[in-house]
Amino acid sequence: MENDVIRAVELMLGILGLVVGLWHLVEMRPLLKKLAKLSTSAERHLSALKNVQREITTKPIGQFPRYLKPIAELLEHAKEEIIILCDFPAYGSFSAHHDFVDYRHALEKVIDKGVKVEITCLDSKRRENLVHEQFAEEENNWKAWRDKPENGNRIELLFRGQGMDKPVSEISFDDFAQALKDEDRQVLTQTFAEARSQQIKAHIPIYFWIVDGDSAIFAIPNYSKRAVEHGFQTHDRNLIVGFKELRERYLNLHEQAQDGRHPHNGQHAPSRRREDEPEAKHSHDARQRRRHT
Repeated sequence: MENDVIRAVELMLGILGLVVGLWHLVEMRPLLKKLAKLSTSAERHLSALKNVQREITTKPIGQFPRYLKPIAELLEHAKEEIIILCDFPAYGSFSAHHDFVDYRHALEKVIDKGVKVEITCLDSKRRENLVHEQFAEEENNWKAWRDKPENGNRIELLFRGQGMDKPVSEISFDDFAQALKDEDRQVLTQTFAEARSQQIKAHIPIYFWIVDGDSAIFAIPNYSKRAVEHGFQTHDRNLIVGFKELRERYLNLHEQAQDGRHPHNGQHAPSRRREDEPEAKHSHDARQRRRHT
């Protein structure tokens, strides 16, 4: 009799639990529908954000010299042409030597494949002056600056890359400036030997590397010791067209000045060296805007 009562109670409790469970399930159905809607909405928002990210045509890619590596990666994908406007042919060789090696190899590889490459840079005298301008403080405190481990290591890499094993402790500022000059000369006469190189006597307001007319990396130079130079990558066709027009305008003004003609609107136009001039062939001087220390 007692067992029958216990079983009856258990059965009633089981039925009660089932009823309560079914009731909670009915109550949760609207909540589950809301959660499903929220999940769908979140997926739509995530998809929209991804689309926006893809549609952003210009984005920052880091400070100098970190954006040298993305430049090398961009150049590797060139199929038809590369257009470069910068101060020094051996851009970044002192500040980020290993990334510069990748940059140089990328150029040599695409040139070997027949990609048309054009570089416009400062002439040798302007590069030499710019090195002394950018390194004025270091030149005045050369030994203290040179003997800092991070600077000594970069100097050593620069000299070793040119086949020189002179102890860093024996390297003077003049030796350093000459090494930068030699590096530029080597890059122009070797890496850019099959490229169209143009050297100008003018301040360059923006540096850029354009690949196939639809992708570019650019940076606005700033020579202030406290300023940080940032690089940007863009697929904005209008911006890229603007870069090309800026470069052509510069070269046209330089051609006019070289030929003895005066540019319109009273604009000052420094001259551009022709590629067949002897000094142009051996032109590579001091480089690297703050040589980007």
